[in-house]
Amino acid sequence: LGEGAAGAVYHVRDKQSGEERALKILRDAKAFDEHTIERFKAEITVLKSLSHPNLVKAFEFFHIKNTIG
Repeated sequence: LGEGAAGAVYHVRDKQSGEERALKILRDAKAFDEHTIERFKAEITVLKSLSHPNLVKAFEFFHIKNTIG
């Protein structure tokens, strides 16, 4: 769906519900220190509690550390 400097957004289908979703993947590990990751976690927590037609619904935050290299 879109790509930026640090990540990309993909159009996906949820295997459990069958609903269409947008999946945002942040790819540039150098751009995200531990402080930034904690900020994203806090934003997801807030977004999960909100519901409004003009807001994107957040479902989960996954942090997978790159162990290669």
